[in-house]
Order: sequence, then C-alpha cells, then structure tokens
Amino acid sequence: MLAILRDIEQVGPLVFPSRADVMGDTSFSGWSKAKRRLDKSSGVTNWRLHLRRTAATGMARLGVAPFVVERVLNHATSAAGPLAAVYQRYDYAKEKEEALHDWSNEVLRIVAKEGATSHVPIAAE
Repeated sequence: MLAILRDIEQVGPLVFPSRADVMGDTSFSGWSKAKRRLDKSSGVTNWRLHLRRTAATGMARLGVAPFVVERVLNHATSAAGPLAAVYQRYDYAKEKEEALHDWSNEVLRIVAKEGATSHVPIAAE
C-alpha cells in the first residue's frame, strides 16, 4: 500500500484531497456524488462500502486489542470507558502502527490468495 501511495502525485499534505482544492489541503468530502457517478458508469447499484467496519473486524480477528482498534478508528471514547478517554492521554501511536501494519499484511495476503483479478465482495444493502 505504501508503494502505491508513494506513486500518487501529491499537490498538498493530503493523499486524497478535495477535487476542487488546488492547494491539496482540504479533504475529500464528496463520497455520495462520487458513488452516484461510479454506480452510473459501472451499472452496479445497491451496494455499500464498509472499510472502517471491515478493518475493525479484521484487526480484531488478528488479535488487536479492542482499545487499539478504537484508537485506529479515532473514536472519541475508548473501550475502557469515558473516564479513560478523558484522563488517559497516551496516543498508542506504536500500537496503532503495528495494528495497521498487520491489517495491511492481511489484506495483501487475501489479495494474493484470491488473485488480482478476482471479484472482491462488497456488502449490499
């Protein structure tokens, strides 16, 4: 994934900036419109993309601690409860990096096993 991201021409600090932002510092926010264009051009409709849910489930399956998954998803409260979210300020950067590295390896393993041209199921409504 890092190799792919490194090959993307970046205009600003964001990898996926808004199409209207020439400086590249406003994040993409037009998912609904982009999905409608994709539905129309592909002829495939009635589908949803659940990347956060898929990643969270996958990391849990790999043994990542629930509080680390919560931090990866940037949830305001942690699995340890609202008091821990207020008082516990450690950012878990190392643990989040390890979790995302493990998830990346798992995605690569799945893609290699299934083959690059195979159909990847997407959750339907």
